[in-house]
Amino acid sequence: MLFDLKFFKSLKLLSIIAKRHFRGEKIGHRRSPNRGSSAEFAEYKEYLPGDDLRFIDWNLYARLDRLYIKKFHNEEELNVSILLDASQSMAFGTPTKFDHARKIAAAIAYIALQHHDHARLYTFSQSLDPSSEGGFRRGHIHRLMGFLEKSAPAGRTPSFDEVITRFLLKNRRPGVVFLLTDALFGEDLYRGLQRLAHRRFETNLVQILSPEEMTPDLAGPLELVDAEDQSRVRLTINNQVLTLYEEVLRETIDELKGFLHRQGMRYHQSLTTAPFESTLLTLFEGAAGALPA
Repeated sequence: MLFDLKFFKSLKLLSIIAKRHFRGEKIGHRRSPNRGSSAEFAEYKEYLPGDDLRFIDWNLYARLDRLYIKKFHNEEELNVSILLDASQSMAFGTPTKFDHARKIAAAIAYIALQHHDHARLYTFSQSLDPSSEGGFRRGHIHRLMGFLEKSAPAGRTPSFDEVITRFLLKNRRPGVVFLLTDALFGEDLYRGLQRLAHRRFETNLVQILSPEEMTPDLAGPLELVDAEDQSRVRLTINNQVLTLYEEVLRETIDELKGFLHRQGMRYHQSLTTAPFESTLLTLFEGAAGALPA
């Protein structure tokens, strides 16, 4: 069972720790540029006819003999969207990349809900799965876990750009996006990420990889089969080929990191053999104080 009692105990501990890393003790409660009456004082402004008399600071008037109005920041509920890659390549590894990603997705959603934010979960493979959309609130955590338990990787993602286009049609107001994927999409990965940046989403890309992908333990003549399109390549694996593979993989990851940095996005890497809790803690620490005011 993917989500057992031990998993839920870990979530409760993570929820407590996460409170220390987000301003206002809530993941998604940020200051809004709109003014209103909330608990968070912003500044004073001189009273003008027509201003609400309820917000006059009479103590300040007694000292300065002038009328000033208190202004406040509204706090807005944040939409936290989790995009979970469910393409067939995520079935690779022991444990699989998909199982590891599902745990991270569940933890992000749980912590967001505990902090009174609105969590949305989407899976995608051939496209953005319309049946996966879920607007979850605090009491919906078991429904969310049930959906994740039933999810399975299948098919391939022909266009990540198209996935993001469909996502943006459903989400017109900016929020925070957590993209859980192995990032094996080609050049249109960058086009999709640029769309998110253009729409001012706070994007965290968590690249899920297996140790077998990072340092393959292969040798001799082999036939490699693509997990998604079933194409086949015959080659002989030796130390030179493995060294070249690792260099290309490192360059690809560095290119992705550099692109995300230039777009104001955050990159995290998570190996399937690492405890999912460590990924979440790194994710929170990286975002501490980073949500825009």
